[in-house]
Amino acid sequence: MTQMRVRSASWVFAAQVLGKAVAFPVGIVLARALGASGKGTLSLVQLITQFSVVVLGLGLSSAFLYLAGRREVRGRDAAVLAMGLGAAAVSVLLAAYAIVGHGRIEALLKIPSGPLLLVGILLVGPALVLNLMYQVVLGSGAVRAATSVINVSMALQLAAYAGLFAFGALTLKAAVAVWAASVLGEAVVVSALGLRVRAQEGSPMGARLLFERAYRYGLTMWVATLVGQAALRVDMLLLSAHRGTAEVGVYSVAVTFAELLWLVPSALNAVMLPKVSGEGPVALDVTLRLQRVLWPLTLVAGTVVTLIAWPVVPLLYGREFSRSIIPLALLMPGAVAMAATVLPSAYLSGSGRPGEWTKASVANLGVNVVANVVLIPLLGAPGAAIASAVSYSVAAAVVIRAFARFAEVSYRDVLLPARSDVRALVDGVRQVLHGDAGSVQEVAP
Repeated sequence: MTQMRVRSASWVFAAQVLGKAVAFPVGIVLARALGASGKGTLSLVQLITQFSVVVLGLGLSSAFLYLAGRREVRGRDAAVLAMGLGAAAVSVLLAAYAIVGHGRIEALLKIPSGPLLLVGILLVGPALVLNLMYQVVLGSGAVRAATSVINVSMALQLAAYAGLFAFGALTLKAAVAVWAASVLGEAVVVSALGLRVRAQEGSPMGARLLFERAYRYGLTMWVATLVGQAALRVDMLLLSAHRGTAEVGVYSVAVTFAELLWLVPSALNAVMLPKVSGEGPVALDVTLRLQRVLWPLTLVAGTVVTLIAWPVVPLLYGREFSRSIIPLALLMPGAVAMAATVLPSAYLSGSGRPGEWTKASVANLGVNVVANVVLIPLLGAPGAAIASAVSYSVAAAVVIRAFARFAEVSYRDVLLPARSDVRALVDGVRQVLHGDAGSVQEVAP
């Protein structure tokens, strides 16, 4: 591969593996302490916070990553803009909460506690600051610092949950309190790192100018991210409305295992988008080689994860969660399909064409909602898994078609591995293990 920098990608992957390694025992402790209903309620509160960040973030996170990769954003301007946007987001949500009333929201989603939902709303501000400043730090190249903050926070969460569990004090309110403290701490530390980011000479300065530039790029990406997140998580909202929070708790375990498949692709996405934005078409060869190798490996990994989960889930999470296994098996084909879209969509977005992902996300959401409305009342969590698998596959087909047309390559170039791809991957791994990860020389096809 042509002078591909693999150190950042390998570090992001290692950090995400570490994060998942910590997140798993966190999930197990919460499941044991709270049961399916409590875990489902916590998942819903976190989901509302995360989705609100996407809705009210206006696509600026993608724009910050893109501009930071081009060295066209100053950390101070980004911090001012992020805090202003966070304050505005909380104000809008509090007004909506007061108008609608917690009673109606609780009745719709079957969330047993209005105050917990209010905490989730208040956390949207710091979570939005965290999201935006994390992209600035990541895009600037400080990958190790950005990912370390999140992993240290996860380790502290695990310690807090384990301590509370040991003393019999891990209630739903205590779990929300620990999560809230971690969000606030991450936002403060990541913002401090982001303030150190410097823009190249000649870049426009000021939060207002940054907003104008980021908004123009991010608007299309915002629609894609908003629709994409809705497609990924609308099933949980519908599950709660039709079957209650216990069904959400069961389904959330299946989702946790299925999303393991996105570790490697998402790590590469974090590196490839700024790489493409800085190098343009030069990065096409890297994208194609990685794409052809990664999706078959993801397919193998999905099969292994499903087989392992069969005995592991009831053993670790409890017999109440054994119902998670069938949804997991049904969800896996869709998880593999979505993993295959990560690199093509990163190339399209880094090339200034985020609208292609928007089209795929709209198709994903449309199919997902219709399928969930039909299947969830009939099958519950397995129905949600089937709906997601179908809609994810539709989105993957849309993205791969758009990528092949834009890059002017054949579907064979996108999907079928070549022998040289495998050799290049082995060489890259070897250089990382030997500490010589500065570049991986091109392997002739």
